[in-house]
Amino acid sequence: MHATTHKQGTDVLDPSSDLGQFARRFPAKTLPEREQWIPEDNTAYALQGGTVRMYTISPESGRVFTVHIFRPGAVFPLIPLLTNHPNGFFFDVLSEAVVHLIPAPAFVKYLASHPRDHLELTKRLLTGMHRLAERLETLTFTNVYGRILSILLYFARHSRTTTTAGAVDLGPHTHQELSEFVGASREATSLALEQIAHKHLIVLHDHTITVPSIPHLVHELWSHAGHKHPPRAK
Repeated sequence: MHATTHKQGTDVLDPSSDLGQFARRFPAKTLPEREQWIPEDNTAYALQGGTVRMYTISPESGRVFTVHIFRPGAVFPLIPLLTNHPNGFFFDVLSEAVVHLIPAPAFVKYLASHPRDHLELTKRLLTGMHRLAERLETLTFTNVYGRILSILLYFARHSRTTTTAGAVDLGPHTHQELSEFVGASREATSLALEQIAHKHLIVLHDHTITVPSIPHLVHELWSHAGHKHPPRAK
């Protein structure tokens, strides 16, 4: 296996940034991997490290739907902080996370006086909504193969770890876990993963998944959905 390195994408909580310095004025809390919790009311969580999943659960079937995965630099949950809508989602920690707990009034006041950070967080929110819409379309109109492609692409876009060869390391994911993400049986999920691996779009090793090329994964997903001209992948 290749050695891994970390991406250096835009991080609005960088210690040198205004928002990073502001967040560090408030207490930090470490959230252990796999911890599940509901955020405190009137609190903004500024994610300094690790990854956190926001999800919802069907009251009838018990199925889990992943709404978004937050990575370092994110501040959440924005909807109850900036609107009158209460939080209706659950959260769990995918990898040990460090968050700064900012009182909502202080966070809102900060955004009002820092339009550049306000714009950056708005861009993140809208990008997340756009990709959520793409995933909902895939989950609604495609088969298990297409749904697995979609969730792998989602994980790849949100991973902060790459190999020295430029591939994206998604970390450990069991077939059962992926089947729950896309609402399919474990057997159907395993078959789809084998088909995707056979096309050299992913590499499977001891429950670890590596994506050699995000653009190739995007092309396969869009081709599978019947689109002739997939968009340029980032």
